[in-house]
Amino acid sequence: MLNVSERLEQIQRFAVTASQMAEIESRVFAAGMPVAALMEKVGGLLAQRIQGF
Repeated sequence: MLNVSERLEQIQRFAVTASQMAEIESRVFAAGMPVAALMEKVGGLLAQRIQGF
């Protein structure tokens, strides 16, 4: 199990600002991934991460 400082470091590594997320989404959608497919993929990955805790 991670201690508090390790957990904070992990969160900061994956956290993005709203403008960064908008840019990421723009690139993903421009590459042809439908919104529904992206949401399904993200939802599945989040569920796996949550189950791992």
